[in-house]
Amino acid sequence: MARPRQMTDEAILEIARECFLEHGASVSTRTIADRVGLSQPALFKRFGTKLALMLKAIGLAPAPPWAAQCALGPDDRPVPDQLYDLASHMLGFFTRMVPRMMVLRSHGITPADLFDDLESSPPVRGLQVFRQWLDVLVEQGRMRPVDTTMMAATFLGQIQSRAFIQHTFGHHLAREDDASFLRHVVDVAWHGIQPTECAP
Repeated sequence: MARPRQMTDEAILEIARECFLEHGASVSTRTIADRVGLSQPALFKRFGTKLALMLKAIGLAPAPPWAAQCALGPDDRPVPDQLYDLASHMLGFFTRMVPRMMVLRSHGITPADLFDDLESSPPVRGLQVFRQWLDVLVEQGRMRPVDTTMMAATFLGQIQSRAFIQHTFGHHLAREDDASFLRHVVDVAWHGIQPTECAP
């Protein structure tokens, strides 16, 4: 009789992530083990502790995926179109990350617990690479000189707030769909940073 195929760590972590997001940090390892189809001892043998399992399952990215797009620098498309494209990726990322961070926070885990150096943590690196993207636009004369650190933080903050509010209160509080919201964010941002010769 053939031995049953062993479930991969990746498959276990995906199921564990669903459990943590569905029930919160207080979900029992028995619940996770039952859903995975393993015994609790077998689960602990694979991942050590519940905390270790939770941290691996939550799977915080070492850097936001949209940061790689920023690192390539602006392309030749109109700046508002590029900002909208970036904003869409940012919102998708924060929509996935906010519930995960809420699970960690409910367990008393802070950013200081997750990152050895907060100054080089993924959120800070994401802010920095977006600021650098804006700096290139300023150098190219395609954007009015502004405080790009403040601009990057403000832009990201609006999108993070959208993801947080939707997770906390539900989509029914949103007065508009995501696409319309992002268009408004980009329109407001562009109004403040467009070169003088582009201003109406």
